[in-house]
Amino acid sequence: MHTRLPVPSASACTEHAWRQLMRYFLPLLVIGVVTVLLVVPRSWLESLASGAEGRRESLTFAILSTTYAVLVLLPVLSTGVLYACLRAVRGDTPRVRDLFVSFNEHRMYLASILFPLPVMVLAGLAPALVFLLGGVVGVRLAFVPFLVSDEGLHLVAAVRESWRRTSGYFWTVLGTILYPSVIGVVGFFLLLAGLGGAVMFFGAVLAQVSGGVVGTYELLAWLTLNGTIVVVPLALWPGLALATLFVAVKARG
Repeated sequence: MHTRLPVPSASACTEHAWRQLMRYFLPLLVIGVVTVLLVVPRSWLESLASGAEGRRESLTFAILSTTYAVLVLLPVLSTGVLYACLRAVRGDTPRVRDLFVSFNEHRMYLASILFPLPVMVLAGLAPALVFLLGGVVGVRLAFVPFLVSDEGLHLVAAVRESWRRTSGYFWTVLGTILYPSVIGVVGFFLLLAGLGGAVMFFGAVLAQVSGGVVGTYELLAWLTLNGTIVVVPLALWPGLALATLFVAVKARG
């Protein structure tokens, strides 16, 4: 079922993305949780590398961690998540298998790795350069993941096409990314502050009422679970807004 898309503006795309986030809250929650779980093996390998006693053992775990990040995480994070967002803004139910869309075709898989890889390398060597270039080049190439996964373009063609389609939409693309991101971050910290107050207050009350059976730690675990249910889908909001803008710009030719 396809849905009517807004005009290509930051506010309109953000609003549409929010409606689709609420509409597909549960599927997007599942997708978000699966994405987080996919990050766990890399964190585990990194902890093994840092805690290894021998240099050879540490290097082995470091290589395994990097290999997993490049060959598995990178295609999921750079292409799969945004493709799931694209399906949601079009009115199609996002699926967990959308995260692995780039694994279906070798050209798409290579593009999903090669596109973000230079940015990762530069980020390690010259973070300031990435920050400066990201404001221009990153915005102009924001549509590349969609062009690769949805339209099947190879990497070079996707870069050219993204540069063409974002022409005249630089501030719109930037605003579409930043607007929901800023609101989401502010909302997260407000939620965090609220959780802290709730834990201290209700933890003391429940401890008194239950005679110590239910205390602060149990309440903290319950609130953390509920906080995760809110925060994980909220993290997809910028991706949904960007996907909305992509489709809106495409519709205008």
